[in-house]
Amino acid sequence: MDDKFAMTARNVLLLIGQLVIIVLCILYIEFVYYTNVRPDKYVKENYSTTTCTIVKEQVTIGGRVLHSYRADFYVTYPANGKTYSRWVSGNGLDRSFTTDRASQEAIMHQFAVGQNYPCWFNPNNPQKMVLVQRGNWTTTFPLFIPSVVLLIMGYYFLRNLFGLFGYVRAKKPETYDDHKQE
Repeated sequence: MDDKFAMTARNVLLLIGQLVIIVLCILYIEFVYYTNVRPDKYVKENYSTTTCTIVKEQVTIGGRVLHSYRADFYVTYPANGKTYSRWVSGNGLDRSFTTDRASQEAIMHQFAVGQNYPCWFNPNNPQKMVLVQRGNWTTTFPLFIPSVVLLIMGYYFLRNLFGLFGYVRAKKPETYDDHKQE
């Protein structure tokens, strides 16, 4: 009886651990989707196109101990019959910093001061503007590994859950006697 109780307790702890991993994967996937994928999709579907003039560009440095970087552009653009001027990030709607300065300088070198480029603004709020759309597969890449882990954990969670309640019976191992012919 104690052996069966210990096995059941171990299976319950295993289920709890698997459930924690599943919840963490779901939270991470949701976080990445709402911070990287959804804003880019929203810009493509809802923003209007205009032409921006690059007035000034710089790599903004954040952090005091560990430096992080972001390509920023001061632009002017017409929207809804007015001309607006503002700083925008080279990361689309994402204004976060990265530790990779070279990647931000590469974004900055794609644009020249005084030149015109297509850009997108929110028709309902023209102050919201995007110079660089990030609609490529790299924004969804961080979802790959957690999705695979989620699928694997989901499979084992269901398998262990059904096993705990007796829906899945272990197959009796075959023995030598089962194969003997009489």
